[in-house]
Amino acid sequence: MEETANILNLVDAPAVVEPYLHFFYNKEEVQLIGKLKKEKLPAEEIALLMQKSTDETTDLLEKAYRRYVVNKEADDGGRDLYSLSLFYNRIGFASVFENYYILPRKLRVALDEWHFQEYVKLHDHFKTVKEGDPAYEQCHNDLCCFLTNWKR
Repeated sequence: MEETANILNLVDAPAVVEPYLHFFYNKEEVQLIGKLKKEKLPAEEIALLMQKSTDETTDLLEKAYRRYVVNKEADDGGRDLYSLSLFYNRIGFASVFENYYILPRKLRVALDEWHFQEYVKLHDHFKTVKEGDPAYEQCHNDLCCFLTNWKR
């Protein structure tokens, strides 16, 4: 249980996910999360931590990258560095491309609400809209059509 709580903490997942961790992350991904922690490392170093060959680790990392378990970016030398992806990103992918619908409805509702609240936190332009009169001239979406601009 402590290990599961640590994994959830590393990816910033809500506690409600704990009994369903296996749905979002397979065993290798959980091991990867536990070894990588908050580091940003190349595949070779991760292979040493995982005690696997570089080829096996690279394969795992690429699969994990496609499932939004890890992030990938190039350093100044052009090497790929891997770091943990937030659960916020993982659930977005899982809800669209995986069997999210088989999770209990109560859990999906809680996760959907959590995901929305995280979205609002990450995108502070909503704060302006919620707290008062936003400057529509600076609206991030140029495809909006406001009634004040509507001509018949």
